[in-house]
Amino acid sequence: DAMATATSEKGSGGGRPTKNAFHMAAWRGDLASVRILVEACRRLMGPDDVPIADVVSRGIGNYGKSAVFYAITRGRDEVVRYLIGKEVNVNLLIVNNKGQTPCSLAPANLLEEDTCLLLYDTEKRQIEERLRSGVCVLP
Repeated sequence: DAMATATSEKGSGGGRPTKNAFHMAAWRGDLASVRILVEACRRLMGPDDVPIADVVSRGIGNYGKSAVFYAITRGRDEVVRYLIGKEVNVNLLIVNNKGQTPCSLAPANLLEEDTCLLLYDTEKRQIEERLRSGVCVLP
């Protein structure tokens, strides 16, 4: 079916999904679906908990990417701004299988300079928060 084709990767073991619905919505720039999935997660997990935001894909060639990676690599500025905003606040310190962070990918992929600047400011804040709490900066 169309969803299986859209979410599978050749050579990944019989068409196993490599991206979840949240990843696909971010990749496609479907902000309405991203918001619906965040709200559904909040209803199930609690108002301050959005674990879906930092779930990483495990497929060949996609390993270690969260939804914000998919939105950035497709130039989905509006989705990126939503994901890094206070409502969701995704983790920008995730490193994918190629050693890349969302901020390292932003300049080559995002269309708006303001989105890149917002990413850098958010990453800086997250690093400072981790340093203050005594947690290693990168997971």
